[in-house]
Amino acid sequence: IVDLSPLKKIYICAETGIATLEPGVTQHDLYTAIEELGLDFMVPTTGAGHQGSIIGNALDGGYGLNLVSAHIEALTRVQGYWGSGAPFDHPYAEMNCSAMAETWRSGLGPSTLGLLHQSNFGLVTRASVQLVRRMKGARIVALEFANEEDFYASLPTIKRLLPELPGLPALLFSHQSRSVATSVDGLLDTLQSTSAEGRATELAEIAAKKGFKSWIALGFLYGTPTSVLG
Repeated sequence: IVDLSPLKKIYICAETGIATLEPGVTQHDLYTAIEELGLDFMVPTTGAGHQGSIIGNALDGGYGLNLVSAHIEALTRVQGYWGSGAPFDHPYAEMNCSAMAETWRSGLGPSTLGLLHQSNFGLVTRASVQLVRRMKGARIVALEFANEEDFYASLPTIKRLLPELPGLPALLFSHQSRSVATSVDGLLDTLQSTSAEGRATELAEIAAKKGFKSWIALGFLYGTPTSVLG
């Protein structure tokens, strides 16, 4: 196991929004750097919390309610070492075109990102991330479903709605069992049943006491202040 958390260098280009980060940079670190520089970029946040690694989350298939919801799609230049010890970098960087490497994700030839995504083939020691500017308007979208029937009946409508709202990049659906499990630390350790059915029943009872709906969906609608009011 190699601990890369001490590697915390951050460089942000105010013009392009490209943030070059080391793997120890967390969501909180990036937010602090953006605020200190007085920039108006968004942090690609996830449910991992403020101490979650930006690069680690992206390479592990991380997801968030941002305009670029699949965070690996925001990675441009990725640098590091394969398991053999051989270094890797963006093809344009190897041609002494570092600026192109940080802004043109595709590059030339095969992409190393496919091999690095959810794998242990190499160590990433630095990566460039395309940040998105903060939108002038944003609104929380919350949908609640009292029961399973209502939830599944709504899915066709939601599938039609999302493509018509480009400012709503994604919705995160959460079952009541997940809401319960993430609301109190150590709650799962208190469950008595050892069977899946029994634990589901216990979680449903706790959810009812806490007032959690069967399903909830959360998202952010981004746009101008006027466009998100309707």
